Formats: sequence, structure tokens, C-alpha cells
Amino acid sequence: MEAEKAKIKVAPQAPGRVKVQLRFLTSKPRHLRSLLLAQSGAEPPYVEDVCVLLPHMRVFPAVEAYLPPFEALKRSGAVPEDSELQGFRVVDHDRLTLSYVL
Repeated sequence: MEAEKAKIKVAPQAPGRVKVQLRFLTSKPRHLRSLLLAQSGAEPPYVEDVCVLLPHMRVFPAVEAYLPPFEALKRSGAVPEDSELQGFRVVDHDRLTLSYVL
């Protein structure tokens, strides 16, 4: 019996947290644009992204800082297991997009 995936809370914003968009490559498309590319015959990998809300003290200008949160998203099933983190962007202007609270 497969272990149950951990559920991660989602919210558009949270006090004391910063929204960070994580960009990744995957061969298992989930976003609409990637699904359309796959249907039209485009080969993987596909570029997708996900937003996370992290404590202020965990936001750094190096992609390595986001590997632990990204691995947590993979373990939870929020992003495909084969995903590879490619980059990040702090999106402090976005107050509406749902994000995983880590």
C-alpha cells in the first residue's frame, strides 16, 4: 500500500511570508499550456511553475535555497516526481494567486 501524500495548505498570501514562483522542467505536463504543447506533438521537457509562500528568513538570491521546498512539493505530489528546479522569482506584487504555504 502506497504511503499517503502529505497535504500542503494553500493560500493567496500569509503574514510573515513571501511569495516565490519556482520554475521547473518536467516530462509529465500538468499546466494547460504544457498539455496543449504535448497534444500538438511537442517533445518534453515542459516548462511549468508553482508558487510557494516562504518565511521571510528563507528567501535568498540563490536557487539552491529553494531546493528543500521544491523537494517537499515533489514528495507531496504537488509537482511531478521527475521535475527539475530551474529558477525562481520573488512575486511580491501578486496578492491573488494561490500558493503552497511551506
